[in-house]
Amino acid sequence: MDFYMIKTTAGLALDQKLPNSELTLKLTKAMSGAGKVEQAQLAALTSVSEPVQTLELKDLIHPVSGSENTTLTIPVFLSNAGLETGYELFQVGVYAQDPDVGEILYLVAQLTRDTGEPVPSEGDAPGFSIDFNLAVNVANADNVEVVLNEAGKLTVEQADQRYAKKTDLEDLREEFDSIDISAQLEPYAKKADVYTKTESDAAYPKKVDVYTKTETYTKTEVYTKTETDQKITDAINTNITAALNASY
Repeated sequence: MDFYMIKTTAGLALDQKLPNSELTLKLTKAMSGAGKVEQAQLAALTSVSEPVQTLELKDLIHPVSGSENTTLTIPVFLSNAGLETGYELFQVGVYAQDPDVGEILYLVAQLTRDTGEPVPSEGDAPGFSIDFNLAVNVANADNVEVVLNEAGKLTVEQADQRYAKKTDLEDLREEFDSIDISAQLEPYAKKADVYTKTESDAAYPKKVDVYTKTETYTKTEVYTKTETDQKITDAINTNITAALNASY
């Protein structure tokens, strides 16, 4: 995203007050806007055009200590949490506290393109977010304060309840290392002692490869074992009798 960023007239006036006083530049909030104006009109704005969301200001990124660089980076975080209707973002504005007139629009950044950046509703895209890093020159980068939104932060106690401590993880690792895994696995077959399905199929014939009886008969069409044995005996006796008669 390409932005054109400028300090507002009120922002420049605040800058003039700060070097000659012990006041700090106190950044109070950031907002997104769905409106757009001509670049020449940006400096005169007192609020973002068609404001939609209050964004989260994060800790400032200061230049390297001891350098002559006075460029300060203001991280701004946009989240669609709780956003019921999506919109197209054109502007991001940062507000500051003026000791004489109260809260002012300190600077504004506006997209240079004709189409806005789509910001979907939470229902359409849960977890959607954008990080902006706004770089601005200030007279004294060390004399800037940002008012952080405490609503989205956790206390130490809340964080301890929600997240595992390093010591907890170390204790868990020691406990895990002390467990005799081999004893727990003893009841189960080892890989070397069993066949895989592929090995079994290759070693033994499948049901379709062996003989199966495909025809059935009624009782009158077959002989029982007793009947079969009797017929064999009768056949033998008949043959013996025939042989004896032939010898005379």
